[in-house]
Amino acid sequence: MRAVVFPRAILAFGLLAATLCADEPVSFTRDVIPVLTKAGCNAGACHGSFQGRGRFRLSLLGFDPKTDYETIALHGRGRRVLPGSPANSLILRKATGAMPHGGGLRLTTDSPGYRILHDYIAQGLAPPPANGPHIARLEISPGEAVLQAAQAVPLKVVAHWSDGKAQDATAWSLYDSLDPGVVEVSPDGVVTAAAPGKTAVSVRYLGQVASLGVSIPFGPAQPFEFAPANYIDELLAAEWRRMGLAPAPLASDGDFVRRASLDLVGTLPTAEEARAFIASSDPNKRVSLIDQLLKRPEYADYWSLKWGD
Repeated sequence: MRAVVFPRAILAFGLLAATLCADEPVSFTRDVIPVLTKAGCNAGACHGSFQGRGRFRLSLLGFDPKTDYETIALHGRGRRVLPGSPANSLILRKATGAMPHGGGLRLTTDSPGYRILHDYIAQGLAPPPANGPHIARLEISPGEAVLQAAQAVPLKVVAHWSDGKAQDATAWSLYDSLDPGVVEVSPDGVVTAAAPGKTAVSVRYLGQVASLGVSIPFGPAQPFEFAPANYIDELLAAEWRRMGLAPAPLASDGDFVRRASLDLVGTLPTAEEARAFIASSDPNKRVSLIDQLLKRPEYADYWSLKWGD
């Protein structure tokens, strides 16, 4: 008789195996879903697509643990998992290449991900609780990074759950550099400076997203003379010094009226407007020009169109 025909009998038998495991029980939501996500099993190009792959469909990036549990443990006559012989479970044999798998090799038998899935099956496939805890926030350290050329820094990701548990999620998070030409990030969360500039690294874990700002200075801080006129100027000056840059010389009146008009209302000033601005001796004429441009209806039209796109 093939036990795989009776999935609930398999689950009951698996409870016996759970008594042999002294470690903390493996959680489907906290442990299994991150392994599947890190391995790419529930990605849109694999079983996470709306039609699935090979009659096996998972929720995209594990957003629906309850359905994923039913798909893995109960559907397909329970043939995907064998608590009595976890290593022979279809989900492990295919992921490790022991059986033909269209998705290729996803796990090795000596990897932490394999051990988590193996132990979860051996412990009896406990379902996710109906009203279980959820992630409250992700914490990334360092919170911000200033690197030198070719310098690398490992990230640490901690998932804070609603039940108060803090979980090290570094190994199971997904990382992405918004500008790989400036910063590269490895699958295990090591950030490496590639070229001077500023960008961010995004971190995803169980539906939560956080980001890390990364700066690579162009060189040591440069001395420069700059008189801040407002709070924004102060922020800019501090950033220039941190990035090893010096501000460009003050723009001429002709350049200023042209650039301000293009930036705020999306059109050039008329010849009369430009001549009047250049000829004015008012020391606050640049501030006045900005205020006038902000009051024009073209300002709302131009920026509504810009952000509407």
